[in-house]
Amino acid sequence: MYNFKKGATLDANTLIKEGEYEVVIERMTEGETPNGKRKIDLMLRIRDLEGQVHINRVLFDTIWKERETEYYNRRRINMLLGTQDFEDGKTFKNIQAIIDEMLGSFLRIKVVIAFDDYRNKDVNKIQYYMSSQHKPKKVEKKVEEVAEEDLPF
Repeated sequence: MYNFKKGATLDANTLIKEGEYEVVIERMTEGETPNGKRKIDLMLRIRDLEGQVHINRVLFDTIWKERETEYYNRRRINMLLGTQDFEDGKTFKNIQAIIDEMLGSFLRIKVVIAFDDYRNKDVNKIQYYMSSQHKPKKVEKKVEEVAEEDLPF
């Protein structure tokens, strides 16, 4: 079933209103710019939740590799990881392990409008990440014991 939602049909070039939005990480990839600068690109989709506007709109964010070290922006990565229920001190063996863990995760973002000198116009930027207030409930799987004589084979 499809339901019409006002605000979900805005032109993709229309700026999203500043505020907090519940999103899902649809794509998260490690890559490199043509001049060799390493980055992680995120594609976040605004979730279809009651009261949210701009439903299904996509926002992009980039986490850059630090110039002085071999790490990506550790503050930004830690903020992103902090949106999930990981144990304190959890270790990831590499950036791909973080990407694998975060892909499909729900979180909340703070969107602002800022002037982009490169594009010479206002753009949406993600100011920070927070934990989702609408995480799906985990369902406990029940395992039923079946006697061997009840099996059909």
